[in-house]
Amino acid sequence: MESEIDFNSILITHNGVRVSVIQHRDADPLATKYQEIGIGEPDASMTIIRYGSTLTELIDALQRAQSKIDYWDMEAKR
Repeated sequence: MESEIDFNSILITHNGVRVSVIQHRDADPLATKYQEIGIGEPDASMTIIRYGSTLTELIDALQRAQSKIDYWDMEAKR
């Protein structure tokens, strides 16, 4: 039997860097598989920040992603 998976994905950019906010769920609405933010192009070295099920945890993860990108941008300009 094939299991149904819901994919929610938001693709945005910050300072020209790709940011993917994703949530993958099984058919069971309480069985969230992944909630994470990916920074950069999708590959094996992509930075991943996982977040929990609250708005506060999502906001914190987004702020950490923004800070990482800003730091990389600042380092690149040195």
